[in-house]
Amino acid sequence: MNIPTHATKPGFLLIDLPSKHEIVHSLSTECDVVEAILHNRGLAKRITHMRLASAKELDGKTPARVDVRFVHLAGHADKNGIGFLRGGMPWQRIAEHITRYLCPLGDERRVMVFSCCHSRDGFEATKHIFRRHFTAAYLFNEVEVDFCDAITVWAMFYFRKTVSNPHMRIVDPINEFFGDEVLQFRRYDKIGPISRITTQDPRPRRVAR
Repeated sequence: MNIPTHATKPGFLLIDLPSKHEIVHSLSTECDVVEAILHNRGLAKRITHMRLASAKELDGKTPARVDVRFVHLAGHADKNGIGFLRGGMPWQRIAEHITRYLCPLGDERRVMVFSCCHSRDGFEATKHIFRRHFTAAYLFNEVEVDFCDAITVWAMFYFRKTVSNPHMRIVDPINEFFGDEVLQFRRYDKIGPISRITTQDPRPRRVAR
């Protein structure tokens, strides 16, 4: 199948899976906030923002390949996959959908961002699908992450992050701010046991992503 390609500068693909209360009350989603931060950095023309309310909507969407270096997946998840307003979708199927929008990597670098609960489960379930399309991933260390913490992490992340910046220059200040290892960096060419996992009990949570 010939998939149409958008002629854009390397940029950002934001995959926005809003919750019911965000839609009912017309609230800004996490991806809306990320888009605003990137817009204020002068990167508005390099943003592709997809908002999907159901698995059926994602299944029926005709893919158009985009030239991006960051793919940001924001939604609600459990160990088995992503939840939509109507139904859910296994991690592997989500990954297969995402790769339809991307060309396999050549010499360039591309980052996958898992912004959801059970993001480590998402990474483990999708790593063999994503390894031809991404060089690395960012994910949360804790099983559950509330909305306020997620927004704070990504505001700090996207305020300074570029693909060429050493990852620890971004990750370390975020983890130092929280006083814990909130954010992790994983390379797809070095897939193995998760390292540097905190042994501390998770802090009390408010509304989980």
